[in-house]
Amino acid sequence: MTRTTRHKCKILLLSGGVAAAAYLSIKYILPLVWPFILAYGLALLIYPVVRFLRDKLHFHKNAATAMTLIVVLGGIGFLLSVLVSRVFEQMTRLVESWPTYESQILKYIKEMCELIEKAFRIDEGQVYGRVYDGIGNAMTNWQVNIMPTLMNNSISTLMAFVDVIIIVAVTVIAVFYMARDMDDMRKIKQRNPFYKELCFVRGLMSKLVRAYIRSQAIIMSLVAVICAVGLAFVGNSYYILLGVIVGILDALPLIGVGVVMIPWSIVYMFMGEYLKAATMFTIFIICYLLREFLEPKLMGQKIGMSPIASLISIYVGYRLFGIIGMVAGPFVYVLVREIVANYDNS
Repeated sequence: MTRTTRHKCKILLLSGGVAAAAYLSIKYILPLVWPFILAYGLALLIYPVVRFLRDKLHFHKNAATAMTLIVVLGGIGFLLSVLVSRVFEQMTRLVESWPTYESQILKYIKEMCELIEKAFRIDEGQVYGRVYDGIGNAMTNWQVNIMPTLMNNSISTLMAFVDVIIIVAVTVIAVFYMARDMDDMRKIKQRNPFYKELCFVRGLMSKLVRAYIRSQAIIMSLVAVICAVGLAFVGNSYYILLGVIVGILDALPLIGVGVVMIPWSIVYMFMGEYLKAATMFTIFIICYLLREFLEPKLMGQKIGMSPIASLISIYVGYRLFGIIGMVAGPFVYVLVREIVANYDNS
């Protein structure tokens, strides 16, 4: 076996080993340790403040950590409470006004069905009858099958709520201890025999995660604001709620703002609301161009994936791990690529 062949075999084995380790970690280890990974990231964020209070203002490390954590959690809680209260207010208003909206929706559906019947010379009432029957069957299925199932699973829902409380409590406590003992943790890591390799992987993943979260948070916020402003312009009473929902959808891989805005603009066009249709389509164009322009700028060359590699990694990740794999797939690809490149250059 030639030296080149041996080198290629090592590259293949290394790639397969890293990919297998990543698969096992995401499949079996990540569900157990993700609160502590989140806690470590939060601890790194607040540690500079803790260190300043401890070293410069001579606070005790427990007091410095507790004070910083309370201020951060209080700020996050206040912002979330304001947002949730506004969203809940609009959701309540939507539920109260639903009978009116339901009659309007049925009216618009009937008008669209009539247009289709005229365009394709179908007997009057045929399309609308089938659509109306389909809607009725769906509502019946919801009342007969889905609602009782949800009510019967109230214990499971309660347990899930308790589970969320436990996870939040564990994460907050872990943040406290990690931020307080950050220096000791770093000394322990330095004595690890795999310290160099762990630092390489941690540095790479930290760089990718920071770039991804920063870019997605900025773009998602801007998209939510643009959508909320546009919806307020057309007189939608639920502009904040819908703006937040569209912003979140835009951050999801392979979905985007067009999933909502394009059908919405088409519906407005059929209704004869051409200004509203143009506004919805304009929102889609602005948000699409915003993501296309800002994402490469914010991400820089941190990930550096071609479109086809990104698509393949997202799809494979989805098939292996579901929704979380759509985000994890590209990260695993970059991790394998960088580790192999680092080995190849060493």
